[in-house]
Amino acid sequence: MTAPMWLIRTGWAGVALVATRVPLGQFFGDVWWCDLLSHFKLHYAIGALLIAVPASIFCQRRLAAAALLVLTANAVPVARAAVPAVPAPAKPELTIYSQNLYARRDDPTPSFNQAIASGADVLVFPEFREGWLDRTEQLRTHYPFYFLTGNYTIDDTPRHALAVFSRLPLSGGKALLTSGGLPRPFAIRMEIDVGGAPVAFYAVHILHELYPSWAVQRRFEDAALHAALRAEARPERVVGGGDVNATPFSQTFGDSFPAAGPLHRAGGYPVPTWPAILGPLGLPIDHALVGDGLAADVTVLDAAGSDHRALLVRVSSRVPPGP
Repeated sequence: MTAPMWLIRTGWAGVALVATRVPLGQFFGDVWWCDLLSHFKLHYAIGALLIAVPASIFCQRRLAAAALLVLTANAVPVARAAVPAVPAPAKPELTIYSQNLYARRDDPTPSFNQAIASGADVLVFPEFREGWLDRTEQLRTHYPFYFLTGNYTIDDTPRHALAVFSRLPLSGGKALLTSGGLPRPFAIRMEIDVGGAPVAFYAVHILHELYPSWAVQRRFEDAALHAALRAEARPERVVGGGDVNATPFSQTFGDSFPAAGPLHRAGGYPVPTWPAILGPLGLPIDHALVGDGLAADVTVLDAAGSDHRALLVRVSSRVPPGP
């Protein structure tokens, strides 16, 4: 069976386009666009599969072999990111609802209603406009404790606050800023009682790297976050959640949350959360992270009018191992 010439040319072009990203990312990983491209490994694997199947049918052995190599090179990191879930007990000690509200929307009420219905103890809202506080009267009847950072501007573009609402008392609330770059409040650090002992809780919204200047800013934010985590007296009792703007199989995620660090991604296979309209073809960039002394499971909820799907995270202290 003879393959159409357009199929052969398109297949080789697709393989070459994706395959060249691998060595470029390996040798130039600090270049912003290499980091940016590393978020799409799942899509590269799907594309390679779509090339390999017709190439095999039409006996284009070299093209099929090249596509399978690209498929393997991208599918393996995605599979490794599917960490085994460590479910929290049926009655978790802390439940967190986290969702980027999408600051350009007109009405965040559907997200507020979904958050209330979730029964979570703590709500994390990246991209919370200060003008929305007047719409939270019902929310604050359930979550009377809250911490809200102010609005800010980056590259002459208005950006919005990160907010935390809680039905449990919060202590030590502090917005984290970078020591270099722009003084952007990218995280809130506070303490919450879990299982009779305090847990350091980080609500995060790390900047994405779509532009070179923002990639530089993200490195400043990574450094500030690492410094804050190193200063924790009990790093095993740290929990974080929010919009990380990184897929777990990317170079960017490894820079923000290194394997040797105190925080590890909770949950199993990374379910795509953004953009919500793409469903399973989106990117998993919203995460929950816990220290070694905590267990958590994660459920992905509806978008409720945002461009991000929400996370519901159930956290408990790990049970000490038996004798």
